[in-house]
Amino acid sequence: MTERVAFDAHVQHTRMRRIVAGWLLAMSAALLVLVTVLRPYNGQNPTTIELARDAQGFTQALATGWRSTGGTTCGLGETPDAKGASINRLRCHLFVDSLWFVPGYVGLLVLLTLTLARRGGIEAVWLRHLLCVPAVAAGLFDIAENGITIVAAEELLMRLLSDATVLDVRLASLIKWWLAGAAFACVGVLALSALRRATAPHERRWLRVGGWLAMLGAVALGGALVTSIGVNPRPEFGMAVALLAALALGRWHWLAHAP
Repeated sequence: MTERVAFDAHVQHTRMRRIVAGWLLAMSAALLVLVTVLRPYNGQNPTTIELARDAQGFTQALATGWRSTGGTTCGLGETPDAKGASINRLRCHLFVDSLWFVPGYVGLLVLLTLTLARRGGIEAVWLRHLLCVPAVAAGLFDIAENGITIVAAEELLMRLLSDATVLDVRLASLIKWWLAGAAFACVGVLALSALRRATAPHERRWLRVGGWLAMLGAVALGGALVTSIGVNPRPEFGMAVALLAALALGRWHWLAHAP
């Protein structure tokens, strides 16, 4: 009986390690594709178009970063052209983001939140699930923002773009970033809470690193969005720090579930 229990625990730990490692790899691979082969032209920041304040700003961001001569799949191999009528690269960028990167980071955040909440001593299952709401909501607003962005780009090509549509894109983007910051703040607090209960030195080290990085990323995201009152925010620094936190906590998860 004891051997059976030990075997089941070994299988469960191995499965959990593979699941989290898989989510990390999927998210990292998607991010690599987005910032390399599907990045905007002319070195433009990918967040520029989603945070445009009006139709004029959106038009400029689309013309300098995304519009091309057209004709190839997903914009690969196309050349930038401010007078071109193709938004293939933008379409493919948002497609990969919606179907690959968003599920990657949402799934990872949910898995880490549930695991850290349990390790931190939260017994109520409903509360663990409630703590996952910011991560799931961030993913939903991310996908909604991508859809509205495509609508805005198509309206621009038809010369029907209005400030109202652009503001919808910006609002969805700002809410997404706020929710992502809240999700990483939740992960950071849970990691530091689990740190107090951890005993193994290697687990404590990665919990400490991941927890503080997640908190720093959340603060950076919040600070970037506060500046949106006067200027366009730059949330990519906060997201970069938060992703480092996810990697650190992924390492903790791997060690904590060693068979």
